[in-house]
Amino acid sequence: MAAIKDLKTKLVQSNIVKNVGWLVFDKILRLSLSLVVVIWLARYLGPEQFGTLNYALALVSIVGTVAALGLNGLVVRDLVRQPEQAPLILGSAFALKVIAAVTGYLLVVAIVYLLDIDEMAAQLCLVLGFIFIFKSTDVFKYWFESQVRAKYVVIVENGVFLVIALSKLLLIHLEAPLIAFAWAYIGEVAGVALWLTIVYRRQHPQVKWAFNPEKASALLKECWPLIISVAAWILYTRVDQLMIGQLIDKEAVGYFSAAVRISEVSNMLPAILVMSLMPGIIRLQNLQPERYKQRMQFTYDVCVWLMLVVAIVVQFFADFAVSFLFTPSFAPAANVLRLQIWCGIFWH
Repeated sequence: MAAIKDLKTKLVQSNIVKNVGWLVFDKILRLSLSLVVVIWLARYLGPEQFGTLNYALALVSIVGTVAALGLNGLVVRDLVRQPEQAPLILGSAFALKVIAAVTGYLLVVAIVYLLDIDEMAAQLCLVLGFIFIFKSTDVFKYWFESQVRAKYVVIVENGVFLVIALSKLLLIHLEAPLIAFAWAYIGEVAGVALWLTIVYRRQHPQVKWAFNPEKASALLKECWPLIISVAAWILYTRVDQLMIGQLIDKEAVGYFSAAVRISEVSNMLPAILVMSLMPGIIRLQNLQPERYKQRMQFTYDVCVWLMLVVAIVVQFFADFAVSFLFTPSFAPAANVLRLQIWCGIFWH
């Protein structure tokens, strides 16, 4: 029995390592390719139109915290604890997300009219708001995460991401209008939703979901602290773009957004490092507590020193990097980038 238990533990750990490996691959691929696409998009649109697009994305992202409901961790937890209740859990979570998506879209419409923003930004917000509807199918992602099968989600999301990335480059080549790129964002979310639905249904053709009022009520009671937490983080990272758009202009948002794109990539480096090392570190938590603490401290030290080196390099080469990547028309973004890079040290 001890041997069987040990074998099961090793299998679980192996699955976790593979799962993390897929997630790391997902982060690296998305960061590298998205940066390339964003650079070409910014060069094509210019500071003003690029700022308008990011202004709309920021507004939709903030409202999106309502539509998300913070159900991810709760649903995954319940699926792990009560796998036999999966149809009720998934059905209830899906119903809640659909209701929240409709509410979120109506909230976007209300904000657009209350803020009295310009016509193009309003059109972008109303199109991007459809993201909430398609994100309701995130419940399929929750299922795969509960089964430690991140590879399915990674394959689907990156497959669609690659297609949409190429589509955006094609739109740039065809000199498409700004609104076309908003529809490209919708296409990415819709493609993931459709593909994940097909993958799940092929694996569970006989499973039928059901709405359970008690389960839905329980999820709502638990999710509100998570909504506040996510909303606080989204506000912290996105509200500045809204404020700049309202207080200055969309061109300034373009400069700020260009700097944000570069700093986001650098800030993800420690996260990728931690994701890569964490499975091995976690194994030591119970077996070798002292070594576990040493490994954790070493990981924190490496993250801080990594960001410090990046900050020093950016301090001297920010002007060149911004002009080279985004063209000289984005030159004012260099000083913003310097400040954001130094802030990244304290985030980690």
